[in-house]
Amino acid sequence: MLRAVSWVASLGGVDAALAVSAATGNVAALHGLNVGVIAVGREADLLVMDAPLGSQAGDALGALAIGDTPAVVTAIIDGIPRFTKSRNTPPAVRPVSFSS
Repeated sequence: MLRAVSWVASLGGVDAALAVSAATGNVAALHGLNVGVIAVGREADLLVMDAPLGSQAGDALGALAIGDTPAVVTAIIDGIPRFTKSRNTPPAVRPVSFSS
């Protein structure tokens, strides 16, 4: 999905933020799901992304805009960070840390 979003943003000329919205919130709304939008009372599993190591972009949206697959830094599921390094995307420019 991330690769398809990067193609839409870089090759289709769609703003990267709109491409992410189309891939998340619009799909959820179409299927009547309570997900895909960050808002009070909505279910929310979140991906934290950054520019991949070696990218010319400064952040995840910039990476999408130039056709790079962003680095997934962590997934927060049910309020708990589940990992701090993706096995399926390039490493991130910046490390992630959590404090309680």
